[in-house]
This record gives sequence, structure tokens and C-alpha cells, in this order.
Amino acid sequence: MFFFSSPKEKILLEIGLGFFAEVSLDEAKPIIIQRKKLFEEKVEKVSAEIIKIRANITRVNTITFSLYNNFISLKAHWVIS
Repeated sequence: MFFFSSPKEKILLEIGLGFFAEVSLDEAKPIIIQRKKLFEEKVEKVSAEIIKIRANITRVNTITFSLYNNFISLKAHWVIS
């Protein structure tokens, strides 16, 4: 996070644990770029996990549907016999 502190081209840059550092825009730029890159990497990892979870849910739904249909078929066979 960053907050504008004065019209002198300085901002307050969050450095963690509730602490901030007043830095110039030139000093903050590489830090902000690095943080942006880290956030983008996290988004990619979480997106990959979401894809895996969705695939697992689809697999479970398919198996459950198949088992249910097989059960209904067997039940119908027992009733008819």
C-alpha cells in the first residue's frame, strides 16, 4: 500500500507490521514493481489451484452421477424381476 504524504513527490510506503516509510516516487517505483510481480505470481498459483479443484469437483460429480444411475438401473431391475 502507499499513501500520498505531501506535494513534494513523496509517498508513505507500507513496509509491514503497520510500519510505513516515507520515500520519493523514484525510490518507491522499483519496490512497487517488485510487489506487483509477487502479487501476479500469487494470482497465477491460486488460479492453478482453482483449476485443479474445479477438475476434482467435476470428477466427483461425474462419478456420483454414474453411481446413482447404476443404482437406479439395478433397483429398476430388481423391481421388474
